[in-house]
Amino acid sequence: MKTLRNIILSSFLITLLATPLQAESMSGLVSQAVEIYKRFESQGPKIPAKVLSKAKGVIFMKITKGGLVIAGQHGDGIMLARNKQYGWSGAVAVDTSGASFGLQGGGSVTRMVVLLNTDNAVNQFVNNSDVKFVGEMEGTAGPAAKDVHDNWAPDSSVYVYSSTDGAFGGLSIKGVTFTIDQSVTNTAYGKPVVAGDVLNGKIAPTKVSEPIRNILKKF
Repeated sequence: MKTLRNIILSSFLITLLATPLQAESMSGLVSQAVEIYKRFESQGPKIPAKVLSKAKGVIFMKITKGGLVIAGQHGDGIMLARNKQYGWSGAVAVDTSGASFGLQGGGSVTRMVVLLNTDNAVNQFVNNSDVKFVGEMEGTAGPAAKDVHDNWAPDSSVYVYSSTDGAFGGLSIKGVTFTIDQSVTNTAYGKPVVAGDVLNGKIAPTKVSEPIRNILKKF
């Protein structure tokens, strides 16, 4: 009976977590990104300045995950990219949701920064509304400050820095799909926009993204 109850609870959790939640506002997502950056700076994992300075794009994401035998997850956040016009672009909203199967239990909240180190990695988002992290986009753990020297250069197209509260173990973005949240992005810019035009500088950044852009401009 207990096993059946666990399965029913798991099924409920996967349904709840795999269903898109009420969309955050862009202002809320930007504030969340700033909170993630400051948390990493104070509590770790700290992202070395040289690593950030060489990134072509960055995603700040918060993911909630839960379940028993079956696990569901949902996350939302923002992405920005470097461009010649504005240094760093305005923000576009991104989200991810899905489920995984296996012997796992508990729940967690993961704060994550994904650094896109190549133009090709950024262009995946410029040219598509859905980007699945496979192949060269699977990502590796970003280097610590002790591993970064003067002539250091990225050796992976994607770096992932993450911090998780709760019972789940290490984070993997292998096979995870990130989707541009067009509704939140359009609302932030006051009109329908193409996310790629925001990222490559064809559309000027809005004031709402300034708190996180001001942080990234330091790099």
